[in-house]
Amino acid sequence: MKKKIIPCFVAGQQKPYANCVVVGKTIYISGMNGRSSETGESVSDTIEGQTWRALEQIDQTMKQAGSSLKNLVKMTTFLKSMNDYQGYRDTEKKYFMAHAPELVKEPVASTVVQVASLPKEDFLIEIEAIGTL
Repeated sequence: MKKKIIPCFVAGQQKPYANCVVVGKTIYISGMNGRSSETGESVSDTIEGQTWRALEQIDQTMKQAGSSLKNLVKMTTFLKSMNDYQGYRDTEKKYFMAHAPELVKEPVASTVVQVASLPKEDFLIEIEAIGTL
């Protein structure tokens, strides 16, 4: 099986996982969160700020893989609290309206679950995704 791996770097150091792996015409994107790539710290203490950043990372990763956000087909979202659900959905819609309006008219398949914790205490969200070339 031939695969293309896009490595993950945070604060200048390569992490032991990939931002994404491309197999055939499918792009598997690792969980993205509200973390700054430069510092590794959260960019915001709000669900809106962290959601926007996670979607920016998904967008960037799709481009690095040779595709674009409009080719996103599935997202699985992990929320620290379901109280943030509406803020997440509102921000997702705003991001897609600005960067891939076709995803508002023809939304991706989606799952949202609440989790007990995320990698850092101040992280509120993590989103993994699947797209195509």
